[in-house]
Amino acid sequence: MRTSFEFKTACLKSDTLTDKLKKISAILPDPTTGTNGQYTMKDAALSALSVFFYLNP
Repeated sequence: MRTSFEFKTACLKSDTLTDKLKKISAILPDPTTGTNGQYTMKDAALSALSVFFYLNP
């Protein structure tokens, strides 16, 4: 049985994923207030990726 669409799978490498996330998260607005400006939204996004995506090898 043939459907009107076909599944296309692309190989997403870890370097490609992190590069895309860096570009996207660099333009995110930072809603935090205060004097602690040490970490950017890019740092937060990459940290979240490392916790959830790289959990299982």
